[in-house]
Amino acid sequence: CYVALFPQLIAGPIVRYNTIADQLVERDHTVQKFSSGTALFILGFAKKILLANPMGEIADSVFAANSPATIDAWFGVTAYAFQIYFDFS
Repeated sequence: CYVALFPQLIAGPIVRYNTIADQLVERDHTVQKFSSGTALFILGFAKKILLANPMGEIADSVFAANSPATIDAWFGVTAYAFQIYFDFS
């Protein structure tokens, strides 16, 4: 069962099995928890697809320019910051 926790292992923070063993043994599945998890997944996926990816495209296009104007560079930095934020929020 611990092998199934690969997202935790690669996404961090890294925890020992003993720290989360009780949570794995005494699990209860309810419709409320499932719907809450599904809603959080959809929200995160929407942030990634609708917000982070377009911000990344904007930042990439600004940084691909040979010598962007100052305002363009700031716009690119801001777009990149939003991309990182929406990727991890």
